[in-house]
Amino acid sequence: MRYSLLVLTFIFAGCSAKIQVYNATSYADAAFSKASIEEHGLAILPVVAGMGLEGYRRPFGESLNSVAADHLEYGSYLTWEDTMDFLNDAGLVSDYNTAITGYQQTSIIDASLIGRMAEATETRYFFYVTLFPPTDETTVGYSFLSGGVRADQRLGVSAFGQVWDAEGDVAWEGTGSSEVKSSEMLSINAEGRDLSVHSNNAARALFRAVLGLEPEED
Repeated sequence: MRYSLLVLTFIFAGCSAKIQVYNATSYADAAFSKASIEEHGLAILPVVAGMGLEGYRRPFGESLNSVAADHLEYGSYLTWEDTMDFLNDAGLVSDYNTAITGYQQTSIIDASLIGRMAEATETRYFFYVTLFPPTDETTVGYSFLSGGVRADQRLGVSAFGQVWDAEGDVAWEGTGSSEVKSSEMLSINAEGRDLSVHSNNAARALFRAVLGLEPEED
């Protein structure tokens, strides 16, 4: 019996937990769709993140650019770098930064500024994203295999996004996330521990949600 328990423990130790990728739409205006984006244009804004997240913020933004290129017609969207170039040329960067700071505190965006941003970029929609701190949680519990204590871990990255409509209000909002959980039977491999992998997954899932698409499958 003890020999069988050791064999089972060895087998389970060699199994890796699968990364799970999710997206969800919490609100979408009836007139908003991929077709309306390609008709009126979407400008991706720089990803907003807290202190210490610069290493994830820029790659997250690059992943947003990438999935936009994969699914939208050329010329119907602006990368976050191009968006900031247009705002800089129009002298709106300072006003934009002030507005974003205020939005984080009040959840109210200056409609007149969005109108000026629309003129500067020649787009109607703006994609605003907040990147949350990476998840790294450990739960301690009883191990039925060893009879001792076990520690289960949960790692991942998630983000919240909104599409602002220069001719209205919020046109869309939703989330994207990527996570992996260890258990008594499953361990987290090197890929699962790489937060850059989760960041890319979450970014792509989030933007696909904007387009009404499910997350990509492995």
